[in-house]
Amino acid sequence: RVSYVYSKSEGILNNTGAATYGKSSFYETPTNALVNTFGPLTNDRPHELKVFAGWQIPRVELAVNGYYRYLSGRTYTPFQRFGSSAINWPTSAGRQPFLEPRGGRRLDAESYLDLRLEKVFDIGQSGRIAVYADIQNVFNEGTVLAVNTRWPTVSIAGYDEPLEFEAPQALINPRRFILGARWSF
Repeated sequence: RVSYVYSKSEGILNNTGAATYGKSSFYETPTNALVNTFGPLTNDRPHELKVFAGWQIPRVELAVNGYYRYLSGRTYTPFQRFGSSAINWPTSAGRQPFLEPRGGRRLDAESYLDLRLEKVFDIGQSGRIAVYADIQNVFNEGTVLAVNTRWPTVSIAGYDEPLEFEAPQALINPRRFILGARWSF
């Protein structure tokens, strides 16, 4: 089974889900509402490809299944936080204008392969037992999922050194192995 999706997400309110709860400071100040606001949203992923493939050897009851997915990287926009003396606004959100048009930068694409090997054993009239091994992120891709978007740095509690602009903040989980069994009756 193969599927491909082409999409486009652009606008002024982000599509991360954060704007769907609580109050937003977006329209409270012209800094946020007018400066570099329109463009590709964070979760604008123009290309998505998924491939599901499986092969089962009938008499041996051995199955090999694969799941490959490719996604365009998420977008991000640099911003800078100014003190209240530079931008006279009481909340910090109003003092954080975008430095470039929204969504002007994009993370690297994500590409993963997951495999499952499964062997089924008949246990008479009691049913069947399947033993399987899942290997997730087979090629151990270290794709960056998020970067620091605050210019020039951001301080993080508990760390001595500030985090530089565009420094990685999240990576895809490394290769994982899962062993399991299933009893069908």
